Amino acid sequence: MQEIPTEENDTLDAASELKEKENLSQAQGIVPTRSRESLWGAVLFAGMLLFVVASIGGVGWAAYTKWQSERVAKSQPSIIVLPEQSNEQRSVTPKEEARAVGSTEAKEQPASDNITAAKKLEISVLNGGAAKGSAGTLANFLKQEGYGKTDSGNTLKDYSSVALYYASGLEKEAAAVKEVVAKKYSAVKIFPADMKNKETTISQVTIILGK
Repeated sequence: MQEIPTEENDTLDAASELKEKENLSQAQGIVPTRSRESLWGAVLFAGMLLFVVASIGGVGWAAYTKWQSERVAKSQPSIIVLPEQSNEQRSVTPKEEARAVGSTEAKEQPASDNITAAKKLEISVLNGGAAKGSAGTLANFLKQEGYGKTDSGNTLKDYSSVALYYASGLEKEAAAVKEVVAKKYSAVKIFPADMKNKETTISQVTIILGK
């Protein structure tokens, strides 16, 4: 007797066929489409994240390298500046040395004209508190040095230092006398004559030997 196909049998056959296809796909290692898309999405996101991190790191390193280069360049003079400095030193230094030597010689050795004029001055050496006989000893020394118009005496009061006083307009000549006095009294000081103190104006140049 022949079976007549029914609707229920058709449904069962379709379900069986679908299940067989799924089993066959799993057996062949076929991954469902949805799982494959999720995997590619994760890989793409990881790649983008790695690219962003690498870009930020590259920009930061480039900026740091540039900053280091600029700092080193600022701390070192350029090649153009160095020769200019050397030229200035070569051109200026000899002049400055000549001026320094000239000024030193002028201070150490008064002009011969001033010395000649100083030897014609009237000079008084006064004992203002120094050891007895000091004024006469210095006066004799000045005479031996060519200052023939030199005499000695005593002050009315005591002084605390050795000082040379000169009349107005005799600064250069007094400086020449001071150089000679300094051979005996290195601490001698030079001042203009004090019109209020008559003892400083006894002669054109007055030397007071204090304590």
